[in-house]
Amino acid sequence: MLFAVLSAAAPAYAHHSFAMFDAAKMVSYSGTVKTVEWANPHVWISITVLEKGVDVPYSFECGAIAVLKRGGWTRGLINPGDKVTIASHPYKDGRAGGSVDHIVLSDGRQFMAGDGLPDALRPPGVE
Repeated sequence: MLFAVLSAAAPAYAHHSFAMFDAAKMVSYSGTVKTVEWANPHVWISITVLEKGVDVPYSFECGAIAVLKRGGWTRGLINPGDKVTIASHPYKDGRAGGSVDHIVLSDGRQFMAGDGLPDALRPPGVE
């Protein structure tokens, strides 16, 4: 019986892998914020990037809300219509977006948005 209870609770503690992102690459995208979703377990930012005269949608995953708050993030930090630059680890499969390392606001302020991984766990060459 105890095994059944513990097995049912296990998914609540699960956390997805970041294996879908290429941690060895860092790519920057400048665009206009479309949406900011403050949701658990991670915050998501959608931006549009002008490419060859066409607005292309990109979707980026940030760290957990608690991690972002420790880094100075607030719900009003970025809003739809803001111009931002997002430095990210792109999706390995080529989708438009990735995992946010940091974001640079139009006034030049920079905010980290990673998942708070210790330096020892970061792949070589990744800041």
